[in-house]
Amino acid sequence: MKIELNYGQSIVSLPGITAEKLSALSEIQLRVLILICADSALRCEQADAVKELSSRLSVSESEADGAIKSLRESGFLLSSPRARRNPTLTPKKGNETEKKEEKKSETEKKGGAVMPSSYSEYTGEQIASLIEQKPEYKVIIDESQKICGSIFTPTEVSRVIGLADYLGMSLEHILLLFSYCAGKGKNSVAYVTKTAYTLYNQGIDNLAAFEEYVKTAELFDSMTGKVRKIFGMGSRALSAKEKETIAGWCGQEYSEELIKLAYDVAINNNAKVPFSYTAKVLEKWNSAGYRTVADVEAARDRYRQQKMQNTSFDTDEFFEAALKRGNKKLGDKNGEK
Repeated sequence: MKIELNYGQSIVSLPGITAEKLSALSEIQLRVLILICADSALRCEQADAVKELSSRLSVSESEADGAIKSLRESGFLLSSPRARRNPTLTPKKGNETEKKEEKKSETEKKGGAVMPSSYSEYTGEQIASLIEQKPEYKVIIDESQKICGSIFTPTEVSRVIGLADYLGMSLEHILLLFSYCAGKGKNSVAYVTKTAYTLYNQGIDNLAAFEEYVKTAELFDSMTGKVRKIFGMGSRALSAKEKETIAGWCGQEYSEELIKLAYDVAINNNAKVPFSYTAKVLEKWNSAGYRTVADVEAARDRYRQQKMQNTSFDTDEFFEAALKRGNKKLGDKNGEK
């Protein structure tokens, strides 16, 4: 059986010398190295990194500090931070200053957006020289090809190199982007580069921002799957309003059970448009302070106690009262404005 890597939705890139010097690393040094490679936030001032590493690895600060010093002495870490972008070779569009001015000009022409048409192109000779000067570029190409399951054409290699050299994306950022797109069944370089530019224009232009974007997207996808199941939507395309509503439910952190309960209220009331009715129920519950199923059940119990002297307890009446209470709170808030 062939051994294959499962990249999932994340990539951890280790310095090339790790394989050569692995046996020389102690357990604490290896753990520190892997965590620093996995979390870009730890590539900060050493004093801050030491405190965070000590907490997350359950080691003393002196041990974490000693591991960092040893890794630096062994060549795993740099003695001083490098600039985010520091191209060593000029692509054929001109020198670095001209590239920035050209990119700025192109951005202004397109209404503030950097367009794929402005992509820096590289000759075979330039790519070879860049890879010689920056070995991590070869890692980017090799690992990206593995993720996509294909050998890139010269044009595709040029475009991938451009993500690092032109947009200033880090190795981890690019590989995570390829992995994320592959997870959606999109393995083409064209799709990846288009996604990179789209996100770049939205301000998602660094690893930390992209990691947050992936988390949000995964949460939305998970919530969408649950909503499709509850409403029996199947695989049909969602409307813009439905997507906006589901995104709002993600933001409110509504549970699947709470949404299902609100949906049941919509069905019991013969709602013509269950989705819109459910959204309204959830909104009113939230305004009334009911954010979990337990909150709703507790409120229903209180309402039942108030009705104990009556002949019966009407669940629909309770929910109607809850909706009215929510409407009143919304009205009070609007009045305050």
